[in-house]
Amino acid sequence: MHVYVDESKAKAYLLAAVMVPSGNLTKFRRIMKSFLMPGQGHIHFVNEKDSRRKQILQALDELGVQARIYRVAGLNPIVARAVCIEALMDDLVELQVTSLNFELEESAKNSDVILLRQGLERRGLRAVTEYKHLGKSAEPILWIADAIAWSYARGGDFRRRSLILVENVREIAG
Repeated sequence: MHVYVDESKAKAYLLAAVMVPSGNLTKFRRIMKSFLMPGQGHIHFVNEKDSRRKQILQALDELGVQARIYRVAGLNPIVARAVCIEALMDDLVELQVTSLNFELEESAKNSDVILLRQGLERRGLRAVTEYKHLGKSAEPILWIADAIAWSYARGGDFRRRSLILVENVREIAG
């Protein structure tokens, strides 16, 4: 299983982790690339019109996308990120994750690497789970995580639409 992670810092801190079986990688990438407008390098939900957001979320539902949300309120974003990543790593064994991919957040990369190295080692996963930080344009599946994170954080109708794709929301005490 491959996991692709993006964050939202709106209202509370959350990570959206999209779970993709190896056999679906090419299909998911192709579908997401099909939504690119001419000259657009990547999809970033905050910049999309509501009609496109709804269209993309509908396509993700039809693809059978599955995600998990890890959310914590009341902590500064640096601490909140670490708490959410720890919670995500707790699920890696159950999900049989071999590849963990984060949207590159330059300010967090160094602390992420330390946290991931130590966390994977502590859970006996360092030899079987690789992790990477990727730029927005480098991996279309990260756009799915962005879409779910933004939609869930936005609330209202967009949260409702995103919850169709979310198998679990883990609220973590801050």
